[in-house]
Amino acid sequence: MSRKTNNTSKVDYRLLDKKRIGDFLESLRGKNLTVKQIENTMEKLFKMGDQVIPTCISKLKDGDEELTPLLCYALQYADDFSIIDPLINILLTKGIPDETKTRILGVLADYGVDISQLPLDNILKDLDKMASNSMEKMLKDISEDIFFISYILDDFETFSKEIQLAYIKDLGETRDERAVLLLEVFARLSDLAIAGEAVRQLGRIKKPRALSSLKVLFGEFSDSGLGSIIDREIRKLRMLGVPETDADYSIKVEPYKTIVSSMDGLGSRAIWFSWRHPEKRMKLCTVNLLINVTEGIKDCWTIPEITVKDFNSTLMELKKGAEVIEDYEYAVDLVKDALKRNEEKAVPVPSSLAFWRMFFKKGDFTPKKYSVLLPEPYDITDEKYKETEIDGYKLLDHPEFKDWFVAHPRVYDYAEEYLLIGEKYKNRKSYLIKLRKLNQEFIKELIVPEKEKLKRMLELTWDFLMRKGCREKADMVLKVLNNLDRIPLSENPFIQRITAESIRVALNNMKKGFDMRVNPDAFD
Repeated sequence: MSRKTNNTSKVDYRLLDKKRIGDFLESLRGKNLTVKQIENTMEKLFKMGDQVIPTCISKLKDGDEELTPLLCYALQYADDFSIIDPLINILLTKGIPDETKTRILGVLADYGVDISQLPLDNILKDLDKMASNSMEKMLKDISEDIFFISYILDDFETFSKEIQLAYIKDLGETRDERAVLLLEVFARLSDLAIAGEAVRQLGRIKKPRALSSLKVLFGEFSDSGLGSIIDREIRKLRMLGVPETDADYSIKVEPYKTIVSSMDGLGSRAIWFSWRHPEKRMKLCTVNLLINVTEGIKDCWTIPEITVKDFNSTLMELKKGAEVIEDYEYAVDLVKDALKRNEEKAVPVPSSLAFWRMFFKKGDFTPKKYSVLLPEPYDITDEKYKETEIDGYKLLDHPEFKDWFVAHPRVYDYAEEYLLIGEKYKNRKSYLIKLRKLNQEFIKELIVPEKEKLKRMLELTWDFLMRKGCREKADMVLKVLNNLDRIPLSENPFIQRITAESIRVALNNMKKGFDMRVNPDAFD
């Protein structure tokens, strides 16, 4: 009897949770939330228990078109692949509005589902009408808020190349002037086939704005493989009698603050650009880039709208945990350097940057290596060598170097060997000999191949510290840099400290149940 009561109680609590979650979602109906408010709302929502996802899915089945965008955002935020099957079931359910189904398709695409493999003809009542309505709605959204393009690019990146090309052709077929800005953005993507198709579709829109857009693109890409395609479409529109215009369609923005962080042990750093919002007072728009010394621009996060107060509050929190510099020109030089790495390594630039680069001055996105002018190396006397050793070992005590350790699955193998040596060799002399050998193997395998990258990281860190006015720390970095080629890495105190820190971090992670060998993606 007692058991039955407990089961009933459990069900009752679940129903109460669902009601509480449903009421919370209803309270958001009709509210125009900012990005930060949406993020805060999601955090609050997902603290309400394990019934959040079932409640969102249940409400989607109701076909409530007003709440659908919020429900779909919540399911994307959940990052839970268990939602895929229930959402596909909703798609196959009769009576659900096409608008709701289209939103669900967007969520599934975000989870990596290949939408082209779904029976769209059966899912949507009128596929052609839905596509037409969707295109019209998108163009209307862009004309009302240019930042909507940033979201389109996020979705576009998940499409197969075939669908991307079809999407661009559909835009050109509209012959609609509102499609010009989006096509111009697509023309700035790294993939030449995609960019070329966007240029050709611009040539199908016989409007002065399309001609103006092509002229702007030619100014940026005349020396690239795209230049001849742009030139041909410009001549075509002129031959068709499309008039030239002096209208300036560029986005007018005023830079607010630009933040450059120090570098981590992977050779990555964050650069945060912000501008006064072009249309809303006391609001900013921002883009945060993750750049790497060898791979270039790796990732891009954007906030189309944030209050000045929220931005500065976030910046204050950032400064508490990271070393930063505020300098726009320095940041642009680093971005150019990163773009050069992207170019050399053939690493695609994040798609959303094709939109955000329009906020920068002409030339700010021209790939160019950033050269650090280091002082001439100097000879270290015997009496100064001991001091240099100490400086090299202590460098990792400073906040700019707190993350300088090797993050690689092999480190965890070495960490296990370290533990075995401690258990097996109780004699101090034998223990130290084995430990020294282990460290030498570690350095040979994991650090020696990365020596040039490490030198570049030290160069850029020296430059960062000099710009920050930290001359004493910069001098320590210079000593370490000078020593990299003078003594074997296995005997370099700085390298020995990196080795020790790497093994220490791996041991600490294993104690907490984290192991890069099992799930390396969790450490990205």
